[in-house]
Amino acid sequence: MNEDRCVLGSRQRRLLSYLDSRHGIVSGRELAEQLEVSTRTIRQTVADLNRVLDPEAIRVSACPGKGYVLKVSDRKRFHELISDQDHIRTREDRIMYLMRVLLESDEWIALADLEEQLFVSRTTLENDLREVRRRIVESEPYIGLVRKHSSLLFEDDERKRRDILVRMYLERWDFNSREGLAFRHSMLEAPVLEGIRKELRRMQDAHGLRLDDYGHIYMLLSTAVLYERNLTGHPIADFPESDRSGHLYNPDALLSVTEYLDALNAEWEIELSEAEYRWLAASLAKLEWLRFDVGDLSELERAAGEHAAATLRELTVDLRDRFGFDFSHDGTFRKEMLQCIISFSMHQYASQMQNWFEMETLIRHYPYLRDPALELGRKLSQITGCFMREEEELYMLPILASAAERFERDLKIRIRAVVVSHLSSALTGYLCENLRKLFGERIEIAGAVPVYDRGRIRDMHPSLIITTVQAASFRNYDVPAVVTSAGVTEEDLLRIDECIQHVEREAMLKEQARRREEML
Repeated sequence: MNEDRCVLGSRQRRLLSYLDSRHGIVSGRELAEQLEVSTRTIRQTVADLNRVLDPEAIRVSACPGKGYVLKVSDRKRFHELISDQDHIRTREDRIMYLMRVLLESDEWIALADLEEQLFVSRTTLENDLREVRRRIVESEPYIGLVRKHSSLLFEDDERKRRDILVRMYLERWDFNSREGLAFRHSMLEAPVLEGIRKELRRMQDAHGLRLDDYGHIYMLLSTAVLYERNLTGHPIADFPESDRSGHLYNPDALLSVTEYLDALNAEWEIELSEAEYRWLAASLAKLEWLRFDVGDLSELERAAGEHAAATLRELTVDLRDRFGFDFSHDGTFRKEMLQCIISFSMHQYASQMQNWFEMETLIRHYPYLRDPALELGRKLSQITGCFMREEEELYMLPILASAAERFERDLKIRIRAVVVSHLSSALTGYLCENLRKLFGERIEIAGAVPVYDRGRIRDMHPSLIITTVQAASFRNYDVPAVVTSAGVTEEDLLRIDECIQHVEREAMLKEQARRREEML
């Protein structure tokens, strides 16, 4: 692979990113659905990729009859390829480049220079700048973009600049490697990150701090940004002694951060102001409340404050009134929603590319939750002033999906299923036992019926028909029918599970509607 000339297109980079997020074999059909192209195009894209990639470093291998798997032995080179920062090809590439250049400059930047760097027309540049304004000027963190004649400059607000920089790096963090940056830039060199990583681990162990992976990496990147911004002469001039506005200030965090930064500064030898310590301590205090294993809802509610509680009430009522889902008594739902509200309000959320792919998978499993999730995300975005990209608008979908699963489980739904079989008595018995073994907690097999005796099916009042003959034969029934074999293959499993999920969701929606009518 010629490292100086290898430039990948956006589809090739997206294909590599998706394969990297899946950690195994991915079918051509799944890839085609994700990239919204044909399976033939996927085959051609893979072939084109393998012609330019170095097989010793990166390779997309075909597994006959199964799909494709990514094999990476040089993560650094992989990051450089999928970020492709030296060859800006898509609009998103240009927007991220513009934001980074403007954030790092404290001098006026001429539009003509930006046109030349990006190889675009003035019209295209103006459209891209409108998008930049929409994301961070008209939304949180509301940083001003000043224009004088044909030059641009962000307002001199170091705290806002850092918030944006940290989020930009967070979105491109790669959890699959120690180096961990798909958005590579000189600001975040590997030796600096490694030194920070070691001290951060020591701080967490010494003070018993509990951060999940997101919180750990947020602190790591925040520290790296703090280091580089001070190194280039951009310190934070002032920061309040306590962050009372968010109701999440923890004075112990300042002690932990003081020891942590002092240890790092023994190597850096940079003069850090008290404001720098307080800035990082405020982030640490909030991140401890955002970890996924926070267990005490009452403590979280107290720490979040009345504004967050009011926002939660507004969103929960909107979800109930508009879509009929009432999860107000679900403590886990309330906890996860509060954490979302906190992260949006504090501008401490970021969605990695791998999360976007997982969201697309959830949409296929929970299509009926798509609109409620979009509405919740957009409403929270409006309340907090945070801009959300299209990929992030389903931010609430996993929370709703989890709540729906808990609701169904609490209902103790057991689906009444009838097995319709043309097989022998022995094979039919084997099939029924197989189904009990695989789905016994979710279905109750009312009995097995021969194909010719369909009159008995209605008398048994099933919610689901599992049959060994073509399901089209059962169109006159008002319940779902799914075809299986006696051995219940992997494909059979998926089909039966999909049907069971459909029946469970219908039962959940009916129960939600019944409860809502009782309440009204």
